[in-house]
Amino acid sequence: MRNAFTMLGVICLLVGSAIVAAPFFGGYSTLADRETSVSVAEDEQHAYLGLEETYDGPLIEYESRWLIGDIDVSADVAHVTNNANNPLEITDVHVRGTTWAGGGDSSVLSVANADDHAGLDSGDVVPIELECSQDVDVAADDATVDLSVTTDGSGASVDREAFTVSGVDFDCEGDQPPADDYPAPIPIDDSGLELVGPPETATSSGVDTGEESAVMFDIEYEGEGDGTVTGISVRETSSAASEIGYTGTGGSELIIDASEDGSLDDDIEIGDGAPRYDLDDQALLESGDEATVTLEQFRTGGAFSQVDMRGETVTVVLYVEGLDSDDPNAELPIEIVLDIP
Repeated sequence: MRNAFTMLGVICLLVGSAIVAAPFFGGYSTLADRETSVSVAEDEQHAYLGLEETYDGPLIEYESRWLIGDIDVSADVAHVTNNANNPLEITDVHVRGTTWAGGGDSSVLSVANADDHAGLDSGDVVPIELECSQDVDVAADDATVDLSVTTDGSGASVDREAFTVSGVDFDCEGDQPPADDYPAPIPIDDSGLELVGPPETATSSGVDTGEESAVMFDIEYEGEGDGTVTGISVRETSSAASEIGYTGTGGSELIIDASEDGSLDDDIEIGDGAPRYDLDDQALLESGDEATVTLEQFRTGGAFSQVDMRGETVTVVLYVEGLDSDDPNAELPIEIVLDIP
């Protein structure tokens, strides 16, 4: 009986040793060969998706120069490694946000080599390069960039919501100033504007229409003299929409029906660091006027991606001159939170 127990103990010891040693001798293969969703390990070298910061200081730069050619310099900021035993498909790589001392904007930098990330065989390594998006006009030193990397494959699926690269320097020329260059917005209740009634939705116009993807709301201008709406920023939404993009003829992303109508014919990015957009035609508001603001079409991105906005919230910032009686030319950012029925 004692010999039997001794033999059983030896067997258990051997089995236990094999289990402990398995990760060091390919024991991960059983897990990696199954379809599974995994979180990224603390030790990047043993994660299925290895992310390594590689930025070493080069300036990311864009400057348009007539005749002699533009300056357009990107930089390698990180490497992605497939540590799984099977191929991984990188389905998305994008910049979630960029912040620096005194400011931030999610759209100032973009991934320069997105096409290089289509698929990774086991052991493959590809860089992530960043460039100026050419949308935002700002320069910064020692910025922090949050990257998002999502992969899928027969081995493992990894959704790395945020990977941070620090100390990034850039000097970008663009069409818009960064959103955070402007003062903190003033709630509409404290501004001299008034939100009149609840917002509404409608099936958008244009060629590529979407049910209830247009949002309309009314404002009343209570300033003493005339007011002017000069710009807009869409900071937040509870919906899945990431942009407002009108497709078709005879319409725009933003229309303000006022004493003198205002409009913006440009895709409007949605997000906390979204830029401020100057209106193509500024809207004139006379004292006591009500104006209707229409935004269409809310989308997740691309054609046929409209979002039904019923039951959602949207935070809009309108930039308005004329509300400050002591300085009528001062432009004030007015925050309007829309709770859409």
